[in-house]
Amino acid sequence: MGTRADDLFYIKDNYAKAYTARDSLFSEYQKAVDDWNAGKDHDAIGHLTGCAYYTGVCVSWILGKNQPYSGQYLVPHFLEYHTAETAIADMNALLNIMMTAKFEELQKFIGIEDAYRCALWDEWFNIEFYAALARGFKK
Repeated sequence: MGTRADDLFYIKDNYAKAYTARDSLFSEYQKAVDDWNAGKDHDAIGHLTGCAYYTGVCVSWILGKNQPYSGQYLVPHFLEYHTAETAIADMNALLNIMMTAKFEELQKFIGIEDAYRCALWDEWFNIEFYAALARGFKK
């Protein structure tokens, strides 16, 4: 599994290659129409086989099996490993992210948390509710 950015790059790159194949498909189709209208049946059929080829290439790139992770298609791989549900699935994952964060990221996080705390400082506080909550965390 690569990074989220790497995997997203592969998806975008594959779609760009599929788009190029689509352009070639349209070009072959137009040549087939032109040759058919000119009475060049065999040439038109040759261009139609080109259409079939580029259709396969386009589908292959969209499916994304042309990637560094054997056995998986790109989009399902991305969804499995890089969505919010799997990225932060539990407290342990969140703690690991915090432990590996850069200083600037921690500074920003604490700054935001402190801003929330300041905003709530003068607001009403339900002592009984939060005391019971705190007791629930005791061993």
